[in-house]
Amino acid sequence: MGRVPESAYPAVSASKGVRTSPLAWGQTWPWLDQFRFPDRRVFQPVGLRVALPEPGISVEVARDAVRHLCDRHESLRTRYAVAVDGAPVQYVSDESALDLEVVRLPADTSDQTRERRVSEVIRDAYRPFDITRSCGRGLLVARGDAVIEILFLLHHVAADVWGGAVLRRDLLAYLGLPADAATATDTGDSVRVGGGGVDAAGQPWEWAAAQTTPAAAHRDRAARDQWTSQMMTMPHTLFPEMDEGRDTGTCPVHVARMTSPAAAAAVDSIAARHGVSAPAVLLAAYATILSATTGFTTIGVETIINNRFTAKQRDTVTSSVLPSMAIVDVDWSDTLAGLAGRCASALVTAAYRSECDNSERMLDTVRAQHRRGIGFDLLPQFNCLPRAGHDVPPGATRPPLDAAALALALGETRLEVSEESWWNWVRLTMLYDANVLEATLHVTSRARDHDATSAMMRQFEALLVFHAGTPEDTALRDTPVFAGVSPPGLRDGWVEVDGCRVNPAEVQDLIEQHPEVVRCTLRPITADGTTVLHADVVVRTSELDAVRVHRWLVARLDQHPATIAPARYTVTTDTADADRTSAPEGTSPFTGDGRGRPDRPRPPRTPGERALLAAIHAWAAPEALLEDCYALTGGRLDRVPAILLHLEREGWEGLHLEDFLNLRPLADLAVAMRPAAPDGTNGLGTAPA
Repeated sequence: MGRVPESAYPAVSASKGVRTSPLAWGQTWPWLDQFRFPDRRVFQPVGLRVALPEPGISVEVARDAVRHLCDRHESLRTRYAVAVDGAPVQYVSDESALDLEVVRLPADTSDQTRERRVSEVIRDAYRPFDITRSCGRGLLVARGDAVIEILFLLHHVAADVWGGAVLRRDLLAYLGLPADAATATDTGDSVRVGGGGVDAAGQPWEWAAAQTTPAAAHRDRAARDQWTSQMMTMPHTLFPEMDEGRDTGTCPVHVARMTSPAAAAAVDSIAARHGVSAPAVLLAAYATILSATTGFTTIGVETIINNRFTAKQRDTVTSSVLPSMAIVDVDWSDTLAGLAGRCASALVTAAYRSECDNSERMLDTVRAQHRRGIGFDLLPQFNCLPRAGHDVPPGATRPPLDAAALALALGETRLEVSEESWWNWVRLTMLYDANVLEATLHVTSRARDHDATSAMMRQFEALLVFHAGTPEDTALRDTPVFAGVSPPGLRDGWVEVDGCRVNPAEVQDLIEQHPEVVRCTLRPITADGTTVLHADVVVRTSELDAVRVHRWLVARLDQHPATIAPARYTVTTDTADADRTSAPEGTSPFTGDGRGRPDRPRPPRTPGERALLAAIHAWAAPEALLEDCYALTGGRLDRVPAILLHLEREGWEGLHLEDFLNLRPLADLAVAMRPAAPDGTNGLGTAPA
């Protein structure tokens, strides 16, 4: 990425038609995502596709419609960069920030050939964005001289999924075509065409201004306090028995795709009968399946909350990606309706507490990981969207179906399970309306096999269908599909501590791998109803204190899912009694504080260490130490791009945002840096990634 010229920040001449502002909270997450390793980026482009009726339209008419669309929506005229003070900034101009390309096919191209060519074009268009210059790509697919399809791919920082539906609807209006069901929105507003833009309300720069107020600061603190509390109490993973590490890179996953009219009818029936929303019913079923599969009764899922639930909802295209946590306690003596009620409350709480500074929340997560020594990449995800782009009122389309009708509808279910390369996640994504439910379950192969993934999806459907056709007081434990399901128990030698299932022997082995550790003894300690792990560590030298032992362990937990960092340490030298239960006089046991700062920092020794420390001091954390596990917990994560640009200007490469989210000391990060070759390659004869 480049930088906004100093003359363009913080104020820009109005005659240039440019407005600048910081990023809104909901934009920081996707903006930072592009600085992660390419194979670990979470956000894919927001795409929309409009097929035009034969014989198509002229290229000039299509270009004119796209121009009007860009005039109407500021997000299509916005570019993003790092400002001179190191903070991210967005600037809106009068000129389109959309790259528009015409792809011409021969006039006699068949529909099959056209579809294959369009697929190739879409694949090529997924190449990385340069959002300092363009926020997205538009493709006009022409057969001969007539445009027959219009494709958009937008960076997620510019538009979210809801915004993509608005763009599609407005584009159809500018083309003079009727809107279809897929373009409807939940605002009910009509499209205003030909006006050369819209009212500013609801645009990201307006949000950014509102988020500087005391009320927003209070909301931010409350939301992040809740997030931190959740991170400190949630199990580190529902699947601790995995036999491989829990890193976040892509890996084989089992993908179960189910199309079920019966499940849709069941959701509609349950929601109408009990007056809860369809997403709450679906979350209740998902939590029940996870509980039955893993044996945990407290289920936390990460859910994407968009700004569409708030009073800021506007009929303009904007991006607001605000992940939040919904925690549900599954009581097997309760009914599905009772659980759905608690799920509805959890979703409302998640929406209410979702809006906060995303970069700070990411840091809160890293701090929680450091304190507990755990990873959250296998926290299940829950994403539920209406198929038609708008919510369907429960029971609005038909009366609830009886059990016989639901059983008959089961014959129309289609389920396919395949294996793909995807992120190391567990995610349930649903598109629903009153007629059909499309559910896609991603389960990493490290957690469950092909048959178990298929069984989870079948259980999901059967649970909904059964409770839609049975008396309201039917308990979850009486669901027939769970009759032969036995939740996994604790393995021999394992214990439950800090909300997690842990193998103490594996934790002990990791600590004893330190060359200066003589031996280690682990024991669970229960106080105030909470059980934590205590480590008594005997070391050879007093130079190895509790902070360094903790940091050594945390840096190695990623590849050991059955481990967790002890909450407390007692570290003594080899002349002391290893079984003592209290710290030496004048000291206190160490409790992970989320910082891991060393007591005895050392000066930088190599050019890479000096360059990295200078960049961090200049842009983010002036007091950072070379041995910090992660320097930016005392600075700002949104300044990492400025650090990377600083290093690039100084002739260094090799680091990404992902490096600043792990728990390695800065000295280790400096090892990954390398001087850029004079010819623009990485010194190996190839261009840098």
